[in-house]
Amino acid sequence: MKKSALLLMMIFLLMTGFSQKSPADSANWIVYDSTNTPMPGSFIFDVAIDWNNNKWVSNPSGGIFMFDGTNWLNYTTDSGLASNFVYSIYIDINGNKWFGTDAGLSKFDGNSWITYNTLNSNIPGNEVKWITSDTIGNIWVALAYEGIAEFDGTSWTSYNFSNSPLPNACIGSITIDANNIKWIGTQFKGMVKFDDTNWTIFNSQNSGIQTDIIRPIIFDQDRLWIGSGIYDINGIDGFFPHKPEILANPVKYHDGVIYGISD
Repeated sequence: MKKSALLLMMIFLLMTGFSQKSPADSANWIVYDSTNTPMPGSFIFDVAIDWNNNKWVSNPSGGIFMFDGTNWLNYTTDSGLASNFVYSIYIDINGNKWFGTDAGLSKFDGNSWITYNTLNSNIPGNEVKWITSDTIGNIWVALAYEGIAEFDGTSWTSYNFSNSPLPNACIGSITIDANNIKWIGTQFKGMVKFDDTNWTIFNSQNSGIQTDIIRPIIFDQDRLWIGSGIYDINGIDGFFPHKPEILANPVKYHDGVIYGISD
């Protein structure tokens, strides 16, 4: 998508809620936090936008909130969510909502819920930090301590420190590009490229990545945007093969929308 399309709308995830800005009205921001929404707290982990332009917001104090522009709906463990502590949100090509929690992976199809955890499936861990899908629709998750895992709708395939060249099993993010290449952000060992056969590691010693603690990774045309840091985003690496360069601070891109984190 052209750079001009990226400017259509910007939504920033803040530690004090989230806000929306349109360049057509750049002087004004609409801030959504605990003072003007049903969210019990203002700490936001993730936001996703569905095909109907509904915003799905993860609030660790209250589960998931869906905002249609006027009304708010709240989904919690009482609804079927695995846990009210939600790290990540992903909406697949069929419109299913996937939620990565500290107690498993929950899927919501608009009517019913199903949760995958270590008790009822072969997912290797319950703490799901990031969710994405590949070019054939399989779901991939980044796990806090057990590497990454692929779900084809029936069975799980896991990759970790012991059965693959992953340099670390503590994974914070994963994204998949149009060529079905997996880009994996580890917590302490840099970024990993996996093409289903070969594994390549990029770190602060062999590339221009700022630190080996990788946060969000997104793919925009021929560039990867890599957030790095411990608790806050220290910076963004705009990565081309053999030509990393440090850029500004967008961290998640979807359908013309840039998400970011502010300190």
